[in-house]
Amino acid sequence: MAVIAVVDHDESVRRSTTRLLRAAGYDVRLFDGGSEFLCSLDWERPACVLLDHQMPVGMDGNEVLTRLTRHRNWVPVIVVTGHDSPEYRQTAAANGVSAFFPKPFDVEALLAAIARVVAKPNKPPPPDPELAALRARAAEIKRRSANLAQELAELSAKIEARLNAQRMRGRDWS
Repeated sequence: MAVIAVVDHDESVRRSTTRLLRAAGYDVRLFDGGSEFLCSLDWERPACVLLDHQMPVGMDGNEVLTRLTRHRNWVPVIVVTGHDSPEYRQTAAANGVSAFFPKPFDVEALLAAIARVVAKPNKPPPPDPELAALRARAAEIKRRSANLAQELAELSAKIEARLNAQRMRGRDWS
């Protein structure tokens, strides 16, 4: 029996989704937040995850997707959200989301999407060259920023040393 993870902050949504998935023959794991779900991947890898986008506490769906694309135990994602936006759909697509359902969703369409995902071999989405370039640029900026911070600290120390030397000279002449 395939295991489906449900990540949603709303307990009533988790309960109703659990009933739906169990009736369809799936085993279900429930998570009220992204951190809890990502930690669970160390001991269990579900066939797919139903992920809410808007979660008021902890990481939102974007952060979960970003971290999941880097995780060694990648899991196919189906987004089910009450907060649909073109920007989020674009982010979701760039991160390899298998399907996207705004709430309220069509039950049969959701079950069909889950069946398609579960039937496919569980492999990560193809790399997104633009996303890789953005990550490389961010890493370079972070590296340069660290170098600049170090250089600024060294300059500040030199300035302070010169000011102290000038103060000391000023005292000698008094």
